[in-house]
Amino acid sequence: MTTVTLERVSKHYEQSTAAVRDLSLEVPAGKLVAFLGPSGCGKTTTLKMIAGLITPTSGEVKFDNRCVNGIPAHRRDVAMVFQKPLLFPYMTVGENVGFGLRMRAQPRWRIQERVREMLSLVRLPDCEARWPRLLSGGQEQRVALARALVVEPRVLLLDEPLSQLDANLRIEMRELIVRIQRQLGITMIFVTHDQEEAVMLADRVALIFEGQLQQYDTPRGFYTRPKSARVARFFGGVNFIAGRKDGTRVTSTVGDFAVTRTEDLADGPVLMTIRPEAVRFTGQATGNTVRGVIRSTIYMGTHVRYLIEAAGCDLQALGDPGTPYEEGREVSLVLPADQIWVVPDERHG
Repeated sequence: MTTVTLERVSKHYEQSTAAVRDLSLEVPAGKLVAFLGPSGCGKTTTLKMIAGLITPTSGEVKFDNRCVNGIPAHRRDVAMVFQKPLLFPYMTVGENVGFGLRMRAQPRWRIQERVREMLSLVRLPDCEARWPRLLSGGQEQRVALARALVVEPRVLLLDEPLSQLDANLRIEMRELIVRIQRQLGITMIFVTHDQEEAVMLADRVALIFEGQLQQYDTPRGFYTRPKSARVARFFGGVNFIAGRKDGTRVTSTVGDFAVTRTEDLADGPVLMTIRPEAVRFTGQATGNTVRGVIRSTIYMGTHVRYLIEAAGCDLQALGDPGTPYEEGREVSLVLPADQIWVVPDERHG
């Protein structure tokens, strides 16, 4: 197992803005980390610098605390799976999977043994003699995964390998990737623009915007303690209340609130954010209570999503579909102090 460390890594191209800027993080040995962000944010560029396909303009890429900047890609003991499987059409599945071992001059019996092991691992035990053209999209990606794993790399890199699969296949492949990573204990870095995918797969997530690392945290951390309003919005945050922080209280047009999650934020203009599932309906006024009117309802099967107008501020809350509230009804909402997260108001930055 290998620890991958990025120390102030940047990549600049001629006559263009930086693709990656001063990015530092550590991928612990044997963990699965997701690089998450919108298209063009620098995720794949960072992955390729780890692989050795791109040279950093500055900074260091380290494996187990050893700088690998000067080591070419074919000597880094890293395997990469791309969006498209890129299987050799003139080779059978078994020949595709064993290709890397043949390039390493492994004996025939060893290649056959490892190919069978890897095809069994990706749940394609009877496909060794098939041609790639006869495979489904999901099967092609499994073969590509087996081909990468057969050489026992120190680090496995996956560049949006599920983006071209349909929804059901993506779910199946996610489960397979997690199972294999846990079984082999390999260090794995997964690039995606899908936050749901990152949360389902990763031990930790690196959120990147415009080449800069915004937050590096556990999936739960992004939901419960976002570092900025932009991070919160990317992870589905919809409730934001502008106010002014004074110690452990925030004053706003909606009301005055006690808060606990301030992360040592300085007093002054802030945004409070709370997830819809944390907002509670109540029959009586208590601390952190908001009065509002239900403007719309959306039935979601397991719950009802409400849009509530409160003192000119739109809030969303979830409710029990068995006891729905009608539109136009006035309601009281509790925003629990331990569920409110306070972030800087970027409009005053």
